[in-house]
Amino acid sequence: MEVVEKGDYVGINLIIKGRKEAVVGEMAIEIANTYAPGESPMYLTAGDERLPVCIQEALLGMKQGESREFKGGPERSYGAYDESLVKEIKKAAMSSEYKVGDVIVEESKEVGHPIMAKIISINENTLTIDMNHPYAGFSISGEISLLKFEKR
Repeated sequence: MEVVEKGDYVGINLIIKGRKEAVVGEMAIEIANTYAPGESPMYLTAGDERLPVCIQEALLGMKQGESREFKGGPERSYGAYDESLVKEIKKAAMSSEYKVGDVIVEESKEVGHPIMAKIISINENTLTIDMNHPYAGFSISGEISLLKFEKR
């Protein structure tokens, strides 16, 4: 039976749970759950770098119909939280009114593609934004199921 290799087109179901040390104790959340009765699987190309490394490694070598568990610390999931990605910007540079918690998408000439940032505070003349991935600093675990795949 054939197995998934980098570049193959796959249809998967995925459950991702995250844990992160918090100021008091630990924060636990469900990050993603694509298991929904009657819904289509999530489709992607194996080796797509948008998925965390620990999920990619679990996917490679799978056979159709197989399920696997995965686990990874921040360095193998969404990265460590980077304080240098918290920036203060002038309100005048923004085209709309925002509130704390809003997620903004802005073009970035520095990185050559749009960036997402969460507004974490608003002052009279500035916004403080956090450009870390929303799950940066989380350790993740979960299950991946391979429903379909096509060799490429």
